Amino acid sequence: MKKKVLFVDDEPMFRAVLARMLFKAGYDADELDSSEGVMELLEKNQYYCIVLDYFMPMGMNGLELADMIRKHDNPVISTIPILLLTGWLEMEIIDNAEKIGIDLFRQKKHIVTSPEGITEAIESTVSRNELHLINNTLMLIFKER
Repeated sequence: MKKKVLFVDDEPMFRAVLARMLFKAGYDADELDSSEGVMELLEKNQYYCIVLDYFMPMGMNGLELADMIRKHDNPVISTIPILLLTGWLEMEIIDNAEKIGIDLFRQKKHIVTSPEGITEAIESTVSRNELHLINNTLMLIFKER
């Protein structure tokens, strides 16, 4: 079974390019053009990774959406690995992404310039998320002792 990815980006051309890259890389993908409907999809499907655009003019931006996902009551949803994509990286975006618990962030140009870009980014996101979850579990175990 293919790994399922949810990606949210308001740019139709980028969504088309990314959807094709994901398909070629062996992923199954659901795509949305805004934050509307994201929570509904997360409650109905099991995702390997979520890919969010930072800047979306309608509704929430990627950081706000990621924050809502991280605060979800269901731990299956709140711990899904999140990759944040942006056209530019600013220190404020990076700081806020780390506070929210976004696993990885990449500039869009690095994703589309090589066929391996999206695969590397998704797998790095998932690996970082798994390491974070393991570290949190170990910290809880040692606190209980």
